[in-house]
Amino acid sequence: MSFAVFQGILDGTLLIFLAVLLAYVRVVRGQLRRLTREKTASSGAREEAGEGMALFRESREALEKTMRDMDALSREAAGRTDRLKLLLHDAQQWLEDLERLEKAPSSDPASVSPSLEKQPPAPGQSSSPPRPSRPEPRTDIEKVLYLMEQGKTVPEIAQTMGRGEGEIELMLGLSRLSDGRSGSGR
Repeated sequence: MSFAVFQGILDGTLLIFLAVLLAYVRVVRGQLRRLTREKTASSGAREEAGEGMALFRESREALEKTMRDMDALSREAAGRTDRLKLLLHDAQQWLEDLERLEKAPSSDPASVSPSLEKQPPAPGQSSSPPRPSRPEPRTDIEKVLYLMEQGKTVPEIAQTMGRGEGEIELMLGLSRLSDGRSGSGR
């Protein structure tokens, strides 16, 4: 679904990054060859050839350092891509759980959570969930969680906030992941 598209975009971005890296290395390598050819062609004496070799060695060392740096960056990007894939997978699992829970009350009235059954509706309120007594949400993730607690669906939240459904699902997944990490440390 939208997660597969997002994962495809991440993979495509990584491939583009690696292609640009390869093109950069080829261009730098070609320039180094051209410089060494020009230097050796213009120098007729052995001293100048020695200087050309020193320049070549320095250039080669600089190129190797650049290649090592680029390799480290590509490994870091691949690691981040893997972490994002895991987060997307968790978010997708959470979304499926939410969809199952969302369908459960409408198909089976006995499956309504006990916490909602115990809370009597306040006067003047309909059967919508009660508004929690806490300060107004400040961050986007807090707003998404607040709207989710109000019984809004992902498309409704996306429309309310002017964001895409994928962004909302990602925020929910990230919130779930951070709740899981903070709960395990207690």
